Amino acid sequence: MQKFIIVKTKDSSFITDNVENRPYFSTVIDTLLFEGEKLVPTFKKDWFILPKIPSLIQKHGVDKRVNIRWLLKEGYPVSEKMPAVVYQNPNDEDSNYNEVSMLYYMTFDTEPGSLESVEFEYELIDSEENFYVDKPKYSYTSSLITELSTPNFLRSERPCSITGKDLYTIVRSHVKLNINPKHAKVTSDYDFCFGVSKVLELAVPKPYTNNIGTSKRPRHIKGLTTHQNVLVFETAPAPYQSYTVQEPIHGKNYLDLEQKIDKYLSDIVEIINQPVKQCKCCSGSGVTI
Repeated sequence: MQKFIIVKTKDSSFITDNVENRPYFSTVIDTLLFEGEKLVPTFKKDWFILPKIPSLIQKHGVDKRVNIRWLLKEGYPVSEKMPAVVYQNPNDEDSNYNEVSMLYYMTFDTEPGSLESVEFEYELIDSEENFYVDKPKYSYTSSLITELSTPNFLRSERPCSITGKDLYTIVRSHVKLNINPKHAKVTSDYDFCFGVSKVLELAVPKPYTNNIGTSKRPRHIKGLTTHQNVLVFETAPAPYQSYTVQEPIHGKNYLDLEQKIDKYLSDIVEIINQPVKQCKCCSGSGVTI
């Protein structure tokens, strides 16, 4: 029994025989006839455009060999003992041409197999207009009820979420790729915690003195500190010290979830990369909005 999944949308229908959504799969749809016609493939692997719900699916049977014969190889003279064409296998022991069998080669004509009906069954799914079949940008999880009642490739249409642990990995990678080192820098970067500090320009530079010698023979150098680091963002995938645990994000479907994640990442980077400096009037003791 050949199984199919048919997705019916507002404008057209689509069909696949990859009912388990396996990554490595060889479809047989391109070898079948639906109501006597071949189906046109879509841009997605294993999926085909379906003009109408089929009542008849057929396939060609095995091709048959007909007019099997053995021809005399070129360069050998035709004679009574070596005719140009032999219709009995010269390799058979009782063949009249067994002694010269090595001078012949077999050939035949092919007769296409007749059409055979294919037994089939299908699951018909009515899809929403925003049916999402592409590979998602972010990993997500669905509820147990969705996993139990909805085919894998349609789960993106149902409410879903991304775990705080997975989101932590995405945030950590995204910030490191997009941070502007002129205005901020990563100060904690581990699997268990991540932190970013703002590079704050001081309104009034602060003098400092460092001893680059020893306690017995000190050697001091002096300078001015023009910037200081102020923690602006910190997160963790699980409870760790005082770090804020990354919360999950929920969406009414995958597209909604993806848009929320994109905005979340964009907002974080915008805040991190925003240039700031101390107010010269109050030397940073006041607050400016």
